[in-house]
Amino acid sequence: MGLAVRGGDPHPLLELALLYVLADAGLGGLKIALNLGRSFVGERAVRRLRAAIMADVHAASGPERGIEIAIVLDEAEPVGSFVGVCLSEPLLQAGVLVSTLAYLAFLHPPMALVTLAVFSPQFVFVPLMQRAINRRVAARVGLLRRISGGLVERRRRCQGRRRRSLTAWAASSA
Repeated sequence: MGLAVRGGDPHPLLELALLYVLADAGLGGLKIALNLGRSFVGERAVRRLRAAIMADVHAASGPERGIEIAIVLDEAEPVGSFVGVCLSEPLLQAGVLVSTLAYLAFLHPPMALVTLAVFSPQFVFVPLMQRAINRRVAARVGLLRRISGGLVERRRRCQGRRRRSLTAWAASSA
């Protein structure tokens, strides 16, 4: 600190340091508030989705019931987390990108152009990769739903056979 003020008053430097600490604490508080809000929205979405699916489960029968139970157990949580971050994350990332590019353009415009050139392939490849991921996820979810429906139907058939054999055994022993 002695070299920064060279015999002058250190108070302006200390005030700037205090302002920096306050700004950092304010940004940390804002980040906590945003994360809590995102979590709150995600949890509410999960609760509402589970309640809606469970209301339908009571009316369903057969394989549909197993499929809906699998949805409640396996798919509601990722949907809720997606709802929580679907707006906040892109805004955060876009803000970081724009502020970084603006800062680079202010400091060294050719470097900002190089950065844009480095990021430009992502504008093409990311949507293509996301579509491929979405197709695979849809196939996985469809398979999971078919398997869970089949398991429920198989169990129902086994229980029916067990009841018939118990009834036959009870009738023969009487």
